[in-house]
Amino acid sequence: MSLQILSIASLSIAFASLTVLTYILTRIRGLNRAADDIQRGDTTVKIVESRLPVLGQTARHYRFLSMAVTDLEQMEKFQQRMLAYEKKEMEYLLETEALSRQLKKQLEETSKANRTAALLNLELEDRNRSLNEAINRLSALNQVSRMLGMEHDRQQIYRMVVSLPMELLGAEIGHLLLYSEEDDDLVMEYSVGLADRSESRRRINVGDGMAGWVAGNRKPLLIEDFAQQETFSPISSLGYERKTAISVPIMTKDEFIGAITLINRQDGQPFQQDEMTLLATIASEAAMALHNVLLLEKIQKSYFSMVQALITAVEAKDVYTRGHSERVTQYSLLIAEQMNLPLSQMEIIHQAGILHDIGKITVELSILNKPTRLSPAEYEKIKNHPAVGYRILEPIEFDERIKLCVLQHHERPDGKGYPNGASAADILLEAKVLAAADAFDAMTTSRPYRDALTIHAALNEIQRCSGTQFDPQVVEVLGGLVNTMISSGVLETLHS
Repeated sequence: MSLQILSIASLSIAFASLTVLTYILTRIRGLNRAADDIQRGDTTVKIVESRLPVLGQTARHYRFLSMAVTDLEQMEKFQQRMLAYEKKEMEYLLETEALSRQLKKQLEETSKANRTAALLNLELEDRNRSLNEAINRLSALNQVSRMLGMEHDRQQIYRMVVSLPMELLGAEIGHLLLYSEEDDDLVMEYSVGLADRSESRRRINVGDGMAGWVAGNRKPLLIEDFAQQETFSPISSLGYERKTAISVPIMTKDEFIGAITLINRQDGQPFQQDEMTLLATIASEAAMALHNVLLLEKIQKSYFSMVQALITAVEAKDVYTRGHSERVTQYSLLIAEQMNLPLSQMEIIHQAGILHDIGKITVELSILNKPTRLSPAEYEKIKNHPAVGYRILEPIEFDERIKLCVLQHHERPDGKGYPNGASAADILLEAKVLAAADAFDAMTTSRPYRDALTIHAALNEIQRCSGTQFDPQVVEVLGGLVNTMISSGVLETLHS
């Protein structure tokens, strides 16, 4: 019985042990499967807790392992994402660096292109400036040529020949020197920039100075810097300092007319070769104008001398009018000088004074020397002599004012003069001067029909007619002049 109970107990223990073992093996197999699943990457496996301490701890280890694996996987994924991000960042940095290098290269190329463009722009500006200067000079040259071609007054031509190139080239001092064939030297006819204008008409020997060298060699001369040469002194014979200068000949074919000289530039820069060429071109344009005006002057002088000789011959036949034209000219010039008239007007008065009675050539000597009162017809012939004188001079290339003075020297401010009854506003000042001088000399010299008036009587008569027959300003100057001439004895000399 006891043995039976013991056997049953043993079997029960064995069964219980088998049951426990089976449970344990089942749990172990579950854990192993879970471990296999975790190794395969399945982190969703659920591990069942066990009351057995060993299995429970194992299960906890497996659960920790599962969590660790999950964390590792997440970490790995995070690392992969970080690696991918770093890769993108690296690619971006590499791309940015490449773009930066490309941009830097483009900037360098742009900068180089800008520098090239700036240089080209400067070159273009320089060429435009040169082109504008060439256009301006060509325009100025054309203007000079046109102006010289239109001008016939000698002094105006002199002025233009010097002043226009001075303005064009920015010179401080300019001279025009004309060659005197008679004396074989140069005469300074016109100058600009000299402090002392009295140096005009100064004479220079051929071979002396720059202009003399040009005259002797018939070639232009450029001195860019006087300090760099020893041939010519930097101090001019006129006393001023020369730093740079140009001198060119004025020639027509083989005839040497003179020289234009420009000294020092206003901007302090030296004259250049192209500027000498320009001045030489202006000189060639001026040559014909100067040649024509000098030739015309020679013709005028010849004709003037011929007319003057004719007047002298006529006056020589008339004892009463002998020397009248010369005295009228002298009186007129003295009045003009006291009135501070310019040289151009004094030259008009000088020539018109000599020629004013040229029209009397056509008046019979019997009328001029008639001792009794003239008939109306005879007086008309006398009154016609200014118009006849104008017609005699009209074909000649004189200054028109000379002819008008001859025509108007018997006109009156009140309009009652002859031959045209001109009003005061239409009578030249030069003619008004001649009228007073002519009347004063006529009254103070004997005529066939009356004796000479005293100087005071003649002056009183002229002053009485001031404003009607004679210009008041001229009368006032003549009065002061006569009183001065009486006190100095000059008046007696003129009538001796």
